[in-house]
Amino acid sequence: MKKILIGGNYYDIKVGDEIIFNYNGESYSSKILEIKHENIRVKYRAQEKWISFSDVKKIF
Repeated sequence: MKKILIGGNYYDIKVGDEIIFNYNGESYSSKILEIKHENIRVKYRAQEKWISFSDVKKIF
């Protein structure tokens, strides 16, 4: 489990959590597949991509 800063508040995240994130200037949602250091692996348009913690907008 990792802590992530969103909008001035810290949230706990773990593999399997649903998030909304920015990628190429658009918003997408995905489950977290893996967390490494300050990066999160998500599924984006049927491909797995790495995003940074700063790209996350919301956690469900």
